[in-house]
Amino acid sequence: MGIVSGGAKLLGSAADAVGLDWVGGAAGLTGLATTPVVISIGVPEDYPSVAGPFPAYHNGTITLNVPNNSKEFGEIAVNMAQNSLAMVELAIALQTITSPKGGITIKDELDPYHYEVIKTALEENNEPVPVPENPPATTLNELGAGITETGLLSGLATGADALGSVSESFQFLKVTPQVGITPNVFVPGVGPEAATPTFSPIQATVTGTFPDYALPLKIMNSAIQIQGFVTNYIVSNIRNAIDTEAGAIVLKNAMGDVSKAVSDNAIRDAGQEPPEWTEPSGVEGIQG
Repeated sequence: MGIVSGGAKLLGSAADAVGLDWVGGAAGLTGLATTPVVISIGVPEDYPSVAGPFPAYHNGTITLNVPNNSKEFGEIAVNMAQNSLAMVELAIALQTITSPKGGITIKDELDPYHYEVIKTALEENNEPVPVPENPPATTLNELGAGITETGLLSGLATGADALGSVSESFQFLKVTPQVGITPNVFVPGVGPEAATPTFSPIQATVTGTFPDYALPLKIMNSAIQIQGFVTNYIVSNIRNAIDTEAGAIVLKNAMGDVSKAVSDNAIRDAGQEPPEWTEPSGVEGIQG
């Protein structure tokens, strides 16, 4: 399922409202493309029949062929769930390269080889060797490897995992129209009354089931809520990587701490005091 797999196992506040009560339920339902609902009506005569003191009933039926669009709803639900997964992965990827204080972090050319060159030079001059705060900047890594979700999206990962199961566990949504269970109903009663035509009731029976759209609609609702949260989160990350005054994107050097430490040492060795370090800070992102 991609980089979302293996995430947090407990829903966080960001995912509490995604409505995942549909998980694990309502599998194996079957039905027809059109669901018939038959209404049988018995109308009594105005006078008692010759066979007895009870009114004779004239029966008839009305058949409602209710359109069953649950297959289409199911396909939409599966597609929306897959789209939500893609958006969560996009948000996690963006979160991974975005500094919490704002700005996108870049990995520069200071690979393990060049870091060792700088380290050796500093040691030969009895200079302290700064330890990178960002270890991947000096470690060869495979590009496109799995990403572990962190921060605000860690709780939402469980909701995304549940949506990911839709394409496998709920394949029947895409191929079989769903039919809900509706018990037979008699209105207002059964059987004829005593021989008083004025008070003889009309006997009606409802047989059949109506389409049940609840499961695909719940999945669609969860997908929409996750997409909405993730979209807002992505916007907040992008916004905090933009210098609005300069109209430019802000890049943060992953090895900036090493460069700063080396420069500070050189300035102090020259008998001067390094300038005060200041760092732009973005607006606090969306909280769950």
